[in-house]
Amino acid sequence: MNIKEAAARTGLSPDTLRYYEKEGLIPSVRRDESGYRDYDERTLSWIELIQRFRGTGIPIGRFAEYVKLAFSDSDSKEARRAILLEIRDELKARLERLQSCLDVMEYKLANYDDLCDPVIMEIVEAWKRAASKEEKHVSHDAAADEQSSGTNKATSEKRRS
Repeated sequence: MNIKEAAARTGLSPDTLRYYEKEGLIPSVRRDESGYRDYDERTLSWIELIQRFRGTGIPIGRFAEYVKLAFSDSDSKEARRAILLEIRDELKARLERLQSCLDVMEYKLANYDDLCDPVIMEIVEAWKRAASKEEKHVSHDAAADEQSSGTNKATSEKRRS
């Protein structure tokens, strides 16, 4: 299949497919007699693997490390397994954090009317009271400052006389 067809099938742009090939993330793509790329199922499987890695949020460099080991002449099975285990552990930890966040949201939504709304209203009322006190305090301070400056002017004028 040509690059346009491969792009449509994978959901990636032809430029991205060329980039993956240039960076060695997929095996060299066979060329047809006219020199056009001819993607086979094996290459599409590699592209799907890249997409899965990308979907994890793991940097592309980690996948490049995996691919380099896979394409090397040495036995890299254990090294590749170690990379996959690390990524799996990172994903499990991320899933646990996300599950914890989801649990809180589910609880809040399930109990919103009974628990959250009264607490939110109480907080809002406290803010309003605090803002009102602050306004009164600021007005009182301004009046006191005005009165004080008026007294100071009168005292200054008496001293001049």
